Amino acid sequence: MPQPSPTRRTTPDPGADPGAGPSADAGANQGAGPGADPNSGPGAHQGAGSGAHQGAGSGAHQGAGAGAGADPNSGPGAHHGAGSGAGPGAGAGADQGADSGATEAGRRVRALREERGISLSALARLAGVGKATLSGLENGTRNPTLETLYAVTAQLGVPLTAVLSGPAATPTVRGAAVSATLLEVFDDADATYELYRMRVAPGPGQLSPAHQPGVTEHVTVFAGVLRAGPVDAPLTAAAGGHLRWTSDVPHLYAAVGDEEVAASLLLRYPRR
Repeated sequence: MPQPSPTRRTTPDPGADPGAGPSADAGANQGAGPGADPNSGPGAHQGAGSGAHQGAGSGAHQGAGAGAGADPNSGPGAHHGAGSGAGPGAGAGADQGADSGATEAGRRVRALREERGISLSALARLAGVGKATLSGLENGTRNPTLETLYAVTAQLGVPLTAVLSGPAATPTVRGAAVSATLLEVFDDADATYELYRMRVAPGPGQLSPAHQPGVTEHVTVFAGVLRAGPVDAPLTAAAGGHLRWTSDVPHLYAAVGDEEVAASLLLRYPRR
């Protein structure tokens, strides 16, 4: 029996480079792909933001880095390669002054949490982010990083776009190294798809927290060389290459060399 055609919700992308991927201004500050402070920032990844992809993780990743002693849910430590003391939510550039998009994201997070009957403390613990970080997100006093948003939405069981701005906007989420800009959301009977333009800045990479079970990521590289995928078995692709992995485990994004990576990122969230 033929499958129903997926519904597509298009998000305008003014001035977007058609070749760049879904991550926020693929190279613009996507600070940490789905990585940066996963708990303070689809996703999430200094940029990974858009949308957002986000990067706390399960603790141990390779490479030395700042972040020792930092609040695992915020701070410069949670990017890929980040090391000692950087928790699943650590990430550079997290949570500074909130904007209207952050206020709306916080409102939606609070509503989803309350619908599920989960306390703020319990959600913070499950997501691996600080209670103050989550409270600031819900109250609209902090701009969450891609990693934080990914960590929180994973525990709420919803795609990153469930807490981003409406369809008329082109939200960009940033992490420690990744910035991701949401381009489109597709829905079909079996899954929801989020398409981002992504940029990964040179330097320390970004660690992204695990997504919901069965979520997969598909990256096409347009410029630079990208190392991404599960922390224990990362993959590498140059311009023209494609990477795919199951992202229900902590995963990383890092630019290889001094060139910024421009790519598209497609996340597939299977329906439960």
